[in-house]
Amino acid sequence: MLRYLPTCPLMTALLAAACLVATPAWAQDDLDEVLETFEAMVADGNYPRALEELEWARRALVKAHHAQIEALFPLWLGGAEGGEIARQEVFGMTMHTRRYVGADGRRLEAVLTEGGAGSPGLAVIEQLTRLFGAQVNAETMRIDGRTATLVPGDMDGNAVLTIQLEAGGVLRLTAPADDADALPDAAREFGLRALDGYLSGDEPAVKSQL
Repeated sequence: MLRYLPTCPLMTALLAAACLVATPAWAQDDLDEVLETFEAMVADGNYPRALEELEWARRALVKAHHAQIEALFPLWLGGAEGGEIARQEVFGMTMHTRRYVGADGRRLEAVLTEGGAGSPGLAVIEQLTRLFGAQVNAETMRIDGRTATLVPGDMDGNAVLTIQLEAGGVLRLTAPADDADALPDAAREFGLRALDGYLSGDEPAVKSQL
């Protein structure tokens, strides 16, 4: 049973300087309006303004991308209901976090870390994942075709399951150490193939479940 909200001192240290931002609302009209203005500026030869609009278009696309990723977070996981999704951006990577709480008090945390190619922050996370896998008490397994490492108990008494996504990025599930055996099943519930498919560009955007 998941009894308390886990913590991860390593990730806390990495994110000490991060800025927590709320998940923004996304509307297709935002991007359409920006692109329409961009095309008008190009047609008029107003390239300084066109470049400004292009930057706004990039921001709108990033918002849309984040919203699609977060739509892939299940509302229920391991018998617990998910709360609002928080987002942190630091070291060239973005971390999407959802905490799940069950009616019986069970708790689980899911954190997806993604970043652009060559992101130094993501490279650190991937290296740490390999180091976790080298621990004596760590178990390496395959979940939906992805390599995963289960550390049954860290210094805070939490179990941590880290899944390396094929498209890049890392999904981490954390729960009390007594619930370590439940984490692989929770990962299967998450929908790793759909998540990887979207991140790789092989699957279309999904309808929001938030």
